[in-house]
Amino acid sequence: MTKDFESILRSTPSAPWLPPSGQAGVVRSAIAPSPTSLVRLLIRRGEYVFCVPRDGSGKVDLPTQSVRPEDPDGRIAAIDLAPFVLGRTAAARPVGFVRNVVVTATDDYDWPIPLAHFSVWAAGGEPAIAGTWIRADASSEVSDRHWFPLLSRRTLAGSSVGARPQDLLDRARHSASSLVSAQVSSQDSGMNRRQFTGQDAASVAT
Repeated sequence: MTKDFESILRSTPSAPWLPPSGQAGVVRSAIAPSPTSLVRLLIRRGEYVFCVPRDGSGKVDLPTQSVRPEDPDGRIAAIDLAPFVLGRTAAARPVGFVRNVVVTATDDYDWPIPLAHFSVWAAGGEPAIAGTWIRADASSEVSDRHWFPLLSRRTLAGSSVGARPQDLLDRARHSASSLVSAQVSSQDSGMNRRQFTGQDAASVAT
């Protein structure tokens, strides 16, 4: 993927839903990224989008399919998902993705590192499966989904064009390094305070 095909709609440094120093971005792009972990199908009807319940939580989301390792950009998954939802052969095209940049994973982070992508593909037609048409505005129940900025008809104010994944990864590594340095400094400071006040390890532990 080249930078000429990307427009960053939203960037969240130190995203609270990611491991420490992880960054999240929402990117408009006509090229599917690799590696892709999930593909979502966007079907619009005016200001409404078609949604189905998520597995497990029951919250509504775009129809979603996981991506197999042999399908790095999710193209095969998208080709399978579109006719399943629409009940007929249908063309789907990538419109953008959410990108996680994580240097060091935690036990509860299940996605690839350092880059993970969750792409959105658009298709036209009437769904053949059960679901709900959700109005896609700021008060919508899907407005907190990470892909929501992709529904904008224009690039959001303050966006940038062409930031490379490697640049984002370098920034995340720098943030992670700074976080570790801060933790070490805090630990050293705490040790000095304990030595100054005469506390020993046993008293601190209790």
